[in-house]
Amino acid sequence: MVRYIGSRDITQLLDRKGIGPFIRQLCDYLRADFRRWEDFEKSARLASHSTQGVIELMPTSDGTLYAFKYVNGHPVNTEAGKLTVTAFGVLADVATGYPMMISEMTILTALRTAATSAMAAKALARPEHSPKGQVPFIDINGAKVADSTFIRAFLERTYGLDFDEGLDGVQRAQAWAIERMMENHFGWTMIAERWLCPANFAKGPAHFFDGAPEGVREMVQNEVRNNIRAVGVGRHTDLEIVALAVNSLAAVSAMTRFRSTADGLFEAMRYVDRERDTDNAAVRAAVVEMADCLRDFADTCRQLPERAEDSLRFYTFLVSFTGKVRSLRVGTSITSTSGVKLCTTKAMFF
Repeated sequence: MVRYIGSRDITQLLDRKGIGPFIRQLCDYLRADFRRWEDFEKSARLASHSTQGVIELMPTSDGTLYAFKYVNGHPVNTEAGKLTVTAFGVLADVATGYPMMISEMTILTALRTAATSAMAAKALARPEHSPKGQVPFIDINGAKVADSTFIRAFLERTYGLDFDEGLDGVQRAQAWAIERMMENHFGWTMIAERWLCPANFAKGPAHFFDGAPEGVREMVQNEVRNNIRAVGVGRHTDLEIVALAVNSLAAVSAMTRFRSTADGLFEAMRYVDRERDTDNAAVRAAVVEMADCLRDFADTCRQLPERAEDSLRFYTFLVSFTGKVRSLRVGTSITSTSGVKLCTTKAMFF
């Protein structure tokens, strides 16, 4: 009997096990397979290219089991509201040639990528080897350089590169200002929201320590809190931190002329209200919750300066949309008559 595992089975499994434990267990399996690398039959993927994209088959075998993955890459699919990448896989018994399992691999590919990245980071990210005690750093012919800014400068100087090629002097200055603001200022406001807001911490960072010894989670959170305070952001009230984040978004919006995209998001917000009476119960429940969240968040932030109004509306939409849209099932989408489409997925991708 051939077993079929669909996307619903995968999401139900993730709901039961939790995303953190699932990825940790996946890391263990990947690590075990890498340790027997020579056991696998390796061949180049078979690719079929077209003007619209590519379809690939990726086979392998260890002599006992045979597997292949089918995956596509079609960037043009976004124009039709479809996924750019989909995948499925087959597992078979080598001795009999009988297929044993057919599985969806669109979600699994994302999970595999996350697990592989985590496994590689654990093996390669060794702060004690860095000249500044931090990652990232590079070691090229004995020259160790730490911090992404200085790594970039080293690569440009050593290999004659210019990552800002095509920008004039003013644009280079703006790029530098935006980079520093987002990394050294806005980034800390987001860390504060993620680590110091109890609800956000419970959804994300708290699970980094699932299975860790008692007290480790609280110790790390306190260290993060101290670091946020040390850079200055943590000395403000919650509302003031949100105001700082909103003003940074407003500055980026002004410098990058982000207005058209923001207008599209505002239309999506208006669509949420228009669809409150839809006949689809799942969609109705989701849009009602999202709309309520939008209004609640706006009420909380009424004290913010009026000059940040447009950016506040944009920020409000992002917070409410990513926080509330996960009540929809995987693959659900809402399309308005004006063409605004809100494609949704499970909470694990936010």
